[in-house]
Amino acid sequence: MPIVFSIVGKAKTGKTTLITKLIAELKHRGISVGVIKHCPNGFELDKKGKDSWTFTEAGADGIALIAKKKIGMISSADLSCLPRSGGGYGGEVYPQLTQIIDNLFNNMDIVLVEGFKSANNVNKIEVLASRISRDLCCPKNDLLAVVSDFETALDIKQFKHNDIVPIVNFMERIMDKKIEHPKAVQLKINGKEVPLNPFVQKVIKNINLAVIDTLKTETDNPKEIEILIEL
Repeated sequence: MPIVFSIVGKAKTGKTTLITKLIAELKHRGISVGVIKHCPNGFELDKKGKDSWTFTEAGADGIALIAKKKIGMISSADLSCLPRSGGGYGGEVYPQLTQIIDNLFNNMDIVLVEGFKSANNVNKIEVLASRISRDLCCPKNDLLAVVSDFETALDIKQFKHNDIVPIVNFMERIMDKKIEHPKAVQLKINGKEVPLNPFVQKVIKNINLAVIDTLKTETDNPKEIEILIEL
């Protein structure tokens, strides 16, 4: 189950811009990221006139769009069977985030959610902008931190809008506290173990596996690999 961070705030405070920058920094660190955005006014992927729209109009219940490096899915899935929770927008009700994440993003390290300010059991960070409002849209006790372009009197962690690296560092610390990670990679120098956080382990593991995969080895599906470097 990935760690979930909900980026909340009033309209036009910079939530989408912040999430976009966070995605880039997380990916730079080798962390897989899923994103869920609340769209109170609906959305449309299959535009009128496109083949996918034609198939939908003809009555297709599901359509897959397959390209060289992308797969897109359009489905009229019935979510009524999933547990419901308040959406926080005009009394609307949506499937619980945990159910959506379990079904769509279970293989991710982290999921960033834009909106769903009334969702329970998620790590919430509120974005404030002085030109919009200086008031919170969530109770302070529901928040881990705020991202703001002005100083607040809140006794919780505060960041500026461009503090992308510090925000991701903060997220990583939260993730490390909440997940017990097995040691997939161990590094020893002169016999002394060097601590590696889970994401550094993942990067080292993936790089080495990619190199080893290009070699012709006699062992398929190895359970353990040792690499010794003598200086």
